[in-house]
Amino acid sequence: MRRYETIFIIDSAEGEEKRKKLFKKASDIVEEKKGSVIEFDKWGDRKLAYDIKKKRRGYYVRLDYCGDGELVAELERNFKIDEAILKYMTILIDKDTDPEKIAAQNAEKDKPDESESKKETDESNEEKNNNIEEE
Repeated sequence: MRRYETIFIIDSAEGEEKRKKLFKKASDIVEEKKGSVIEFDKWGDRKLAYDIKKKRRGYYVRLDYCGDGELVAELERNFKIDEAILKYMTILIDKDTDPEKIAAQNAEKDKPDESESKKETDESNEEKNNNIEEE
């Protein structure tokens, strides 16, 4: 399976409801074409570098997913049809990837590091002890 990243810009004049529908539609297309969503990253409303369809602002979204060329074609076809999508771009990240492996790596990355939290606790306890000794 191939790993892709699609960044698309939604017209910022569209409401939150319309955005949620677009996010759901994109996720549904990925699942329908037997792909898997790795990350749905919402960057938020930003000023565009140049006017697109006479708009100065847009809501940026990054969709990281695994699938095949048919999935990408269907996703981009839907982006072309929807007038709320100002612009989109898809890039191939990896030609051969395993979605389960990526999900496991993301879960590992999101898990807090126990040694770091223990170190922070030890440092705060040491600081408290120093403050008590100074009094």
